[in-house]
Amino acid sequence: MLGYCYQSTPKGQYVNSHERKDIVTYWEKVFLPKWKRFTSRMAVWDKDLQEHLPTGGEKRAISWFHNKSVFYAHNQQKKGWHHKDAGAKPYMKGEGASLMITDFVLADFG
Repeated sequence: MLGYCYQSTPKGQYVNSHERKDIVTYWEKVFLPKWKRFTSRMAVWDKDLQEHLPTGGEKRAISWFHNKSVFYAHNQQKKGWHHKDAGAKPYMKGEGASLMITDFVLADFG
């Protein structure tokens, strides 16, 4: 009658500290300018996957990318009374048992 249902908490995206002012400043003032300098020394691929090597005589830079996924057991398994119009809210990552899967990706050599 009042629009509330007993259900699982609507899940939103995780909240982390990537948007903190000091982190944003570091990315804008330090990391991204350095990355831009390195990209001129990296190979690039066109739409036909043809590799184009850097020119200019400087030593070639090769970038390694790291990808990570973390899965938590029983993460945010909470039920309660939620209004039918309530949207999902961001929440912090859970505690407890987890499984981390990582890999390194190197476009230059597969």
